[in-house]
Amino acid sequence: MKRKAHVVTTIVSQSKYNEVQEKLRKGHQPVTQNCSPSDKEFFCSLLSSDAVTIEINL
Repeated sequence: MKRKAHVVTTIVSQSKYNEVQEKLRKGHQPVTQNCSPSDKEFFCSLLSSDAVTIEINL
């Protein structure tokens, strides 16, 4: 508290986490330069509208 900590965390359901892990395990290659339309579609598919982000300033 003396150092004025700033914490940001995101909470996502276990089922969404498992879904994302499974998609990543299936071998999507890392993007090292420009994102193709299919890269963008893949990464956007990993987002969850049910995620909750919490910010705490101590």
